[in-house]
Amino acid sequence: MKKNVICIFTLLMLWIYVVVEIVSGVSLSPKGATIIAIIASAVAVACFWTNCKLSMIGMTSVIMLYTILTQFGLVAIYYILGETYLQNYTSYTLRFLKSGQLSEAILLGTIAIITYAIAANVELTQQRIVMPFRRNVAENLSDNKGIVNIGYAFLIIVFLFYCFYLAIGAFKVGGSYSEFRDNVISTSNIYAYILMLYSMGIVFVIAAGDKKQIKIGIILYCLSAFILLMTGNKGEVFYSVLACIGVAKYRDFKVDKKIILLMCVIVFVIIPFVTANREAGISNSINNVSLNFTDAFTEMGMQIRVSVYVLDEMVRGTRNLMFGYSYYAPVINIISKIVPFIGLRLVTPSDYNFLTKYAGMGFSQVAESYCNFGIVGIIIFFFVIGKMMAKKERSKLNRYQLAFWGCITSILINAARNRFAFVLGQALIIYIVITVIELYDRHRGGGYNASSANC
Repeated sequence: MKKNVICIFTLLMLWIYVVVEIVSGVSLSPKGATIIAIIASAVAVACFWTNCKLSMIGMTSVIMLYTILTQFGLVAIYYILGETYLQNYTSYTLRFLKSGQLSEAILLGTIAIITYAIAANVELTQQRIVMPFRRNVAENLSDNKGIVNIGYAFLIIVFLFYCFYLAIGAFKVGGSYSEFRDNVISTSNIYAYILMLYSMGIVFVIAAGDKKQIKIGIILYCLSAFILLMTGNKGEVFYSVLACIGVAKYRDFKVDKKIILLMCVIVFVIIPFVTANREAGISNSINNVSLNFTDAFTEMGMQIRVSVYVLDEMVRGTRNLMFGYSYYAPVINIISKIVPFIGLRLVTPSDYNFLTKYAGMGFSQVAESYCNFGIVGIIIFFFVIGKMMAKKERSKLNRYQLAFWGCITSILINAARNRFAFVLGQALIIYIVITVIELYDRHRGGGYNASSANC
């Protein structure tokens, strides 16, 4: 506990230093800012390591770890190991490294990580340490067929979806990502829902299944994962994997050495290989498979560029703060669809142009929260997310609640490299689905007595 307090105090001092540096005008060089970011990230990780109530690889921490990689993966490699490790990228792609706003972009990411870690680790009220989920509800796993079977059904639906497009010749296994994007993603009106079912399916199984059921779920998941990876798709597979690691840790599953080896293969072999060869075609590039310790980090860390571009636009005066528009607009859209006669309509500001302005780059919650309220937006957003996730991870969750928060984890991991627009809508759909499953289980006598209404 004493070590955790020291880590939190160190983070607080770093937080004050970085905020003052940004507010007073950034004087640090990009390399200096990167060193500060690395130190802050290491201390943030240590906070979770020394916290007996949160797991080092739990639902809360995996969101932070992925955000660290997306914000600092590339700049850390660039400034510590050198420019030669970025030779796979063109000078045009890396032009943001020459921007005068790079230091501030790195420091904004640092503020996000520190705020998240402090919010997650500081408790305003003492909470009892709950027993691991596996021991809490082991006696109830014989009644878990409802949620597990729905998980199976979702995974099978996704696999059949890809098989259908494969059968009609829309794409080839091992073909290029462009072919898959143009003939599947761009032509299907339900593709976003297919990916949501894919994530929900495996999280449901991991959250509620016994060992045998989980093995079946993983096999079903891998069928579609093989197709996705062989067509150059990575995030669709790995966002859910990270969330499932957090869910499994909540259930107190032991991390097998084989799992660690598999994760290393994914990070240092599969991700770099798929990224480098997605356009040439995976099957045509099998001979290029190799072990690479840096490409995965540089690929994920490329997301720092959108923060740089946003800051560049702010300096030029071509972008203004949106004061929360990108966060409340999805709420208004949901309400208008559920109750269409209300007739709620918003005037979209010209600055809400992330999708077109940064086409093909994704986005990030560091950049989006800054676009809304500046540095205050980053502090509020990451404080709320960190506090919310940590509170739920410390709580005693039944299998329905764990499935819900596991899915939320996957959504937030996805949002780390995307816009916020889809988050609330998907969360609402998942909540409805899980509520219906629980009501069905209750009706047939297989549900918990405890309500999941407070997911």
